[in-house]
Amino acid sequence: MNSADSDPLSHTLAAQSSLLEQHDHTLTALMEHMKEFSVSIASLRTQMTALVPQAAAATGHTPPAPPPAQAPVLPPSTREAYVPPPAPYSGDLGTCKSFLTQCSLIFEQQPYTYANDRTKICYLIGCLRGPALSWASAVWEKQTLSCSSYLAFTTEMKQIFDHPVRGKEATRDCLTSAREVRRLNTRSCLYCGHLGHFLSSCPVRPAKGPAQQ
Repeated sequence: MNSADSDPLSHTLAAQSSLLEQHDHTLTALMEHMKEFSVSIASLRTQMTALVPQAAAATGHTPPAPPPAQAPVLPPSTREAYVPPPAPYSGDLGTCKSFLTQCSLIFEQQPYTYANDRTKICYLIGCLRGPALSWASAVWEKQTLSCSSYLAFTTEMKQIFDHPVRGKEATRDCLTSAREVRRLNTRSCLYCGHLGHFLSSCPVRPAKGPAQQ
């Protein structure tokens, strides 16, 4: 048997050995390329890190600093002191100031409940009755500037109701409730019924003597 033709196994093994050697060379080359690529990436990162401060200095801007840590803001306690509501006010000319004082005590003891002027005005209107409520309702429906300012609203209210007069001294004529409400709604003087002024500045109302003051 010819040795050249009788040893196919040797040829097969030799071919496989050669193929494995080629694969080994290919893998070695790939590993070298990967190493070079990693080195290039690291170099680029180093260059970018060095360029950021230089670019900021060239433009005159510095990278923003992180905001300082803030302590958490605790919500205010919602438990407020209880103050009994004032007696309903119907427009009596002698008790307006005391009624407003009682309202101010409630607002002072419950600042979170009545935190803005419109809330205070709404509470005040809710405590009104009769002619006072008719006047306040007319003002609120018109949404004048005084509806956004508690000071302006109460100032206007005091101009109409805060007068130390009683009975016939309050008006020149004996007013019925309906006429009083009508004058309040039209912003007329309670004494003479004319427009342009209130009871406190009525030009035709007799001045009080020293004994009445």
